[in-house]
Amino acid sequence: MITFLSGNLIFIIAIFLGVGQAFIFPSSVALLASRADIQHRGAAMGFYGALRNFGKVLGPVLAGFLLSKFDFASVFMGFSGFIFVTTILAVPAWRRIVEGLSD
Repeated sequence: MITFLSGNLIFIIAIFLGVGQAFIFPSSVALLASRADIQHRGAAMGFYGALRNFGKVLGPVLAGFLLSKFDFASVFMGFSGFIFVTTILAVPAWRRIVEGLSD
């Protein structure tokens, strides 16, 4: 949406992204802590942190590479399409995981 919004609307989108992260990251750490075996909890937390850091590093590098080849709007529309498809695929998988945990 960055390519189509300007001014205060970008700020509003940033607030929604921040609120989303505020809900997801602490709860995912708590879920991991509750599901990980007590003897391997440190390794599980370390691996989770490494995955988060990998995404923080890979995102800007990939965006920079793609921006050197394509225009701004195409790159970020591609990223948004990737996020949309990933979300559509993740929801059914997450439901199966949750149903498996409740059994």
